[in-house]
Amino acid sequence: MNPPEIPPLPELEPILPPVPDPGWPWWLWLLCALPVLLVLAWSVIRALRSKPRPGPSPQEIALREIAQLERDHLADPPYEFSIAGCDVLRRYVEARFHLPATTRTSPELLMEMRSYSGLRDAERDLLGVFLDRCDGIKFARAAALPSDNAPLLRQAKDFVLGGPA
Repeated sequence: MNPPEIPPLPELEPILPPVPDPGWPWWLWLLCALPVLLVLAWSVIRALRSKPRPGPSPQEIALREIAQLERDHLADPPYEFSIAGCDVLRRYVEARFHLPATTRTSPELLMEMRSYSGLRDAERDLLGVFLDRCDGIKFARAAALPSDNAPLLRQAKDFVLGGPA
């Protein structure tokens, strides 16, 4: 038996040349890119204008807090005043010298500050006298009057300003 005869394939049509892509007109490209360019320019301008401004220095903060103590709490009982004044100086020491002043006892803090090279002996001594007096009032309940608050405040201010005047 003979295999069936395969009918001839139909004649293929010739391949047509590629159709040219009309593309988008230049003005349509510009119209689409314009919002993107505007947002990009706005972002750059905003970033350049909003440079981070430095906040107040530790010294400025401490002096502001000392002034507030002087204004609002100078007549407070020495116990409360010494706690507030000590807190101001401890926060200042922590911010300026990067020492954990709020979590250390006064002797521990003064011992750590002995090895700190950015502090003069006069400043260290002034801080030691201030902390010793505050600790005496806070923990030993040393006799003190509201009139003793002003000298404590002056010592705190002298320390923040860089030593005895």
